[in-house]
Amino acid sequence: MRSPLSIVLVLLLSAGAVQAGTPGLTDRNGRWICTPANPAWPQILIDFEEDACRRCDQNTCVTYPIMNISADEGGVRINFSHDAALRTQDAGGPYRESMTVAGTALVTTGHCAFHGTGDIYPPDRLENAR
Repeated sequence: MRSPLSIVLVLLLSAGAVQAGTPGLTDRNGRWICTPANPAWPQILIDFEEDACRRCDQNTCVTYPIMNISADEGGVRINFSHDAALRTQDAGGPYRESMTVAGTALVTTGHCAFHGTGDIYPPDRLENAR
């Protein structure tokens, strides 16, 4: 029979291993998908392999370079244009995107999740986006 202390130690070490393996946006690794709360809003694809942020609707994708990533106790902010930023937690989760287009402020919300390091873009869609 294990002592309560050894059980707690095993749980803490296991939790640390899981947490250490969880990718974060500040790691600047892989690809992340941010699915909007409203299906009419663009999906956001954060691609650290190409250092790009893509906003894709049902018809097209617009690609922006990732300009800056900053982190604080409130989460992570990714600037992908002078007038556009996305804010979420380092491990993803709920997001809030804000941008200004032709003097109008647009705000979208949804959920971001790590997708991996494999290709998530169909080749024909990439060619149309460039």
